[in-house]
Amino acid sequence: MVMPTYSSGFDLPDEDIYLLKIKEVKFVEVEGKGLTAKVSNTIEEGKSSGSEFIGMMIFDNFPLYTKFGLARFLGLMVKAIDLPEKDYDENYFVDAKKQQQVSAKSPGNIYGGRVVHTKSKQSDNVFANLKEYYTRNEYRIVGTSGKVSKITGDNIGGVSVKEEVDSSW
Repeated sequence: MVMPTYSSGFDLPDEDIYLLKIKEVKFVEVEGKGLTAKVSNTIEEGKSSGSEFIGMMIFDNFPLYTKFGLARFLGLMVKAIDLPEKDYDENYFVDAKKQQQVSAKSPGNIYGGRVVHTKSKQSDNVFANLKEYYTRNEYRIVGTSGKVSKITGDNIGGVSVKEEVDSSW
């Protein structure tokens, strides 16, 4: 027997910019809708928040059957695992081989993300959502306002802003 619960009881990280590590990327088919990518991450570091959030999990779902969800997921993959920045076919991730490549390459990759709180439209629940994604190097130079400083040249303050691109895609 299981009693119903009326709140999630999840701890929320503060709104901040965090360094995140991908734990897992899974692709699941949502009946009647289409393919969704589910990404689980752990917080490694925060720009202004304390260490109480380090190790906390953050989950993100991307409905790949919508242009918005697909664009967000592609943005994350460009920033986190060096997926080339280019135009992609809307059915790119329908290919099981592409799903396997992303699922295999993602764990352990580190990227920056800005967390914002969003109130549910159906209830009083508040969720932590990743609003923006940064490469690891962008995370190092981004301010807590979420603005990346203007980048000129190959090196800013000793931090290389050139990213190596993985040609295996």
